[in-house]
Amino acid sequence: MGAENRAYLAFDLGASSGRLMAGMYQKEKLTLTELHRFSNAPVRMGERLYWDLPYLLSEMKTGLKKAAEAGLEAACIGIDTWGVDYGYLAEDGSLLAMPFCYRDPKNQWAMESWPVDFKEIYQLAGLQKVSLNTAYQLYYDVTKRPQLLKAAKKLLFMPDLLGYFLTGEIACEYTVASTSMLVDAKTRDWSDEILARLPFPKALLPEIRMPGQILGTLLPEVQQETGLGAVPVALVGSHDTASALAGIPFTGEKQAFLSSGTWSLMGLELEEPLINEAAYEENFANEGSVCRKIKFLKNICGLWVLQQLRKEWHTDFPTMIQEAEKALDAGFIIDPDAEEFTAPISMEKAVKQHCKAHGQGEPQTRGEIAAAVYEGLTEKYRQCILAMEHATGQAVQAIHMVGGGIQDELLCRLTAQKTGRPVITGPIEAAAYGNILLQQMALGELSSLEEGRQQIGRAVSLRRYEG
Repeated sequence: MGAENRAYLAFDLGASSGRLMAGMYQKEKLTLTELHRFSNAPVRMGERLYWDLPYLLSEMKTGLKKAAEAGLEAACIGIDTWGVDYGYLAEDGSLLAMPFCYRDPKNQWAMESWPVDFKEIYQLAGLQKVSLNTAYQLYYDVTKRPQLLKAAKKLLFMPDLLGYFLTGEIACEYTVASTSMLVDAKTRDWSDEILARLPFPKALLPEIRMPGQILGTLLPEVQQETGLGAVPVALVGSHDTASALAGIPFTGEKQAFLSSGTWSLMGLELEEPLINEAAYEENFANEGSVCRKIKFLKNICGLWVLQQLRKEWHTDFPTMIQEAEKALDAGFIIDPDAEEFTAPISMEKAVKQHCKAHGQGEPQTRGEIAAAVYEGLTEKYRQCILAMEHATGQAVQAIHMVGGGIQDELLCRLTAQKTGRPVITGPIEAAAYGNILLQQMALGELSSLEEGRQQIGRAVSLRRYEG
């Protein structure tokens, strides 16, 4: 096979779907092709919410089979997923239990029950206080599932678990570890002080490794199952936001980033963590990014509410957007981060009850319900920009927005209008581009993050919305 078939294979798994993208050079321009897409959703069993890890692994292998059947010469494979969630391996390397989903209601109990002053933890980890944090989930395990810890050999986060079952190699990639509230933001290693406060056995945590390295190669049985050879698997920005941030071709202005998907991640790229009183009061997170940089950001509930409404209404996004735009003057607005939107049985009822409880009356039409979500989401963006400027002392001149949300022109336009800042959009597939960039760095084919971003800038078209 010639060089024209050489492909970087990027798995990008979000909380609602996953896909395998192939990055290939055509006339010296990096292009992306979707090889395989599959759904992803938490599975409710009793009162608990789980991720279906065997299904996800099976779908990833299906994607690799498609790559082999297409005659691609796989140069490397990278995996990025959402953060915080994890599973345990037994002594024999098998999965001990299905990983919990971060939306499981036990996490709220754990956050409220952990008898530790959060400000002490913030001074070390620099993460925002949200119930999905791994540390709260581990407090639940320590108090409610101690037998699981006794049987476990290692804890692995979702991308590390998937990488393990493809390569047999145990590792913990830095950017996804940094979402756990177990890592000291300044040393970029596990915090003994936080672990002692759980208390959680440090021996269960693998050594943290930085992105831009080779994890291992596909196991012989995976090679046989997929039809691929001994393809290397790289540690990329395994947290999808880290890959998305790596994949942003920033222009000259002082820009905030906004990764828009099921979650909205909004913030600034910094060289070092920023842990001060303002950052604590405004509840900003200092998460790890590639090349030892820091994502100074807020997690904001993104398209989750709209995604659940779409499913409940059996409609499509263009119809929802059209109906919402007509109802923007109705005056309804929600707080998308409110606890009642985490995992309700009916999202429509949750929105109606929220508006009524906050003295707005009850939205009647689908357009009014969707408009309330758009108004709430973009108001969160406005508040985040102001808080970011306060915490950093830096003026934000523009917002660079990436991810699936940029396909929603109403969302992009309202974001520019509400924040009063220009919004630059593109690429949609920033996480896949960033994933591939780190594969190339692991293979020694790129020398720097800036070189990779310039490459992405030549490959994509950007759009600008004025504030």
